[in-house]
Amino acid sequence: MTADWGDELVIHIINNLSINGTSIHWHGLRQNYTNPNDGVVSVTQCAQAPGDTFTYRMRATQYGTTWYHSHFSLQAWDGIFGSIVINGPATANYDVDAGPIIIADWFHETVYSLQQQAATGGPPTPENGLINGTNVFGEDGADNQTGSRFELDFEPGTSYRLRLINVAIDSFWKFSIDNHTLTVIAVDLVPIVPFTTDVVSLGIGMFKILP
Repeated sequence: MTADWGDELVIHIINNLSINGTSIHWHGLRQNYTNPNDGVVSVTQCAQAPGDTFTYRMRATQYGTTWYHSHFSLQAWDGIFGSIVINGPATANYDVDAGPIIIADWFHETVYSLQQQAATGGPPTPENGLINGTNVFGEDGADNQTGSRFELDFEPGTSYRLRLINVAIDSFWKFSIDNHTLTVIAVDLVPIVPFTTDVVSLGIGMFKILP
């Protein structure tokens, strides 16, 4: 989802799930006078029943990068999430906005099937991590290797804005690009004085960086 700073956001959600309710939370977006649109089941709204439509309305009073996700049970980590980009000023210049880079942990079973294991024996270890939904799995060069790696082309001498979002259920990531220094310009919808680093530690949330 993309908007400009100051826009009114109007989002129509249709619950096409056959047996589950749902809701959508707009992670980190300030809900001044629009609290019923925050999407938190049993706190700001009832779950949206199967077949029902709900319209969320809010003002984009912040700018930067965040994400939306289901706030009903564990639905977010079976795939009900996406990026939010609200265009606004930046604290450093760049040439190209490369868009959201969504980093996720990935299990070969549904999170619902792992729920009891996590509750009684601690969180399971994911089989993989994904960048914008892609990665490979299996031994290098083996016949059973599947998938593909995320690719992003860079032109020498050009600066790129990467909007990093960690949507993991239980993973803390460290992000780096070989032989590059990164400039962090915003954290959690808050512009900051830029600083440089070789590695960005990324909790569940988001950073904006310039490599």
